[in-house]
Amino acid sequence: MRFAQGRSGRGLAQRLLRTVVLAGVMTSLFACATEAEPPAPSVSPAAAQISPKPPESRQASVAKSAHGAFACPSQQFDVFLKEFVNSADLQDTFSARRIRHKYPYYWKHNTQPGDPAHPKWVVDEEAGPARVKYRYDAASERFIWSGKKLKPGQRWNSIQADETDVSYAGLPLFRIRRVTDVRYEVEYDEGDIDTYELTSGCWRFVERWEREAIVECKWPDECRAQREHEAPMR
Repeated sequence: MRFAQGRSGRGLAQRLLRTVVLAGVMTSLFACATEAEPPAPSVSPAAAQISPKPPESRQASVAKSAHGAFACPSQQFDVFLKEFVNSADLQDTFSARRIRHKYPYYWKHNTQPGDPAHPKWVVDEEAGPARVKYRYDAASERFIWSGKKLKPGQRWNSIQADETDVSYAGLPLFRIRRVTDVRYEVEYDEGDIDTYELTSGCWRFVERWEREAIVECKWPDECRAQREHEAPMR
């Protein structure tokens, strides 16, 4: 009996000891967790009333910056043209939304060139922007014929950087003609003319005119002779 009582006493003492130790450990852990958690920052009433900038405003700001990056290269037409022909971004920005395309009437209708019974030319409107195929090479100080349209965002730099010996041609007949203070014509080949006009503070590509001399032939003999020889008069 004493032995049993002794064992019961020791068992009770051990259980009490474990309970005290466990309580101490739990108290320490709770204290550590409380110390590790940082206090919540205080917010002043004025700061609480400030709302973040809405996404729409940020997007509008970005669009405005992107548009403003493509400013008019120059009010002086020859300077403007040298930049315009080498940059797809400038061609996008400074082209009319609807470009006039002028070409011989008989290209579109089943008529004979030079026939006085029909108009000489027809003018259609096409969606912009313009994509010219001539470039300006600053190193040689001349305009050249590339024959390729610039891709969106593309910038042409020079013959040396962007062309090969057979990928371009000279334009010996290239000339810039002032029509009025707000209108210039660029003749880059025999008969092919691009027109630029000064509108909204900058020059803009507005018309492409593809000409053939046979349109101006004397009806009917000269026109017939030119058709038979298939040699348009220039």
